[in-house]
Amino acid sequence: MSVVGGRQKIWVTDWAANADVVYRVTAGKLGEVAWNWPDKPGVMGCASYSDNLTVTTSKTPGMQTLSMNAAGAFTGKPELTMQENGYGRMGPMEMLNDSASLVGTVNKAGGQPLSSDDRVAIIVREGGGGGGKD
Repeated sequence: MSVVGGRQKIWVTDWAANADVVYRVTAGKLGEVAWNWPDKPGVMGCASYSDNLTVTTSKTPGMQTLSMNAAGAFTGKPELTMQENGYGRMGPMEMLNDSASLVGTVNKAGGQPLSSDDRVAIIVREGGGGGGKD
């Protein structure tokens, strides 16, 4: 959830029959599908920042980021990040603030696990401060 200009943006990810989807929740109600992924990458967690929605995927490595305007409308296709040399497949995500989130990896459930998987990592947005993979 994020609050911008006094308005909250709350999102829910789901695996629907024909696509993975994200809904925007408004006034306690699940709204219409705001975005869908026909290729079904296994959307899991999400973090709603002031200018984008970042969604983790459990069937493909990395994250997908949808840029959005102040009203919460998406302004383009998802930008794929952390596919190579990242954390692999990702599951739950919890936003800490408008600069960082916690994310859990789900590589032991069929990805390419390391001895340290599954783990929780802090993801810092570009321009949001320093930090590395560990």
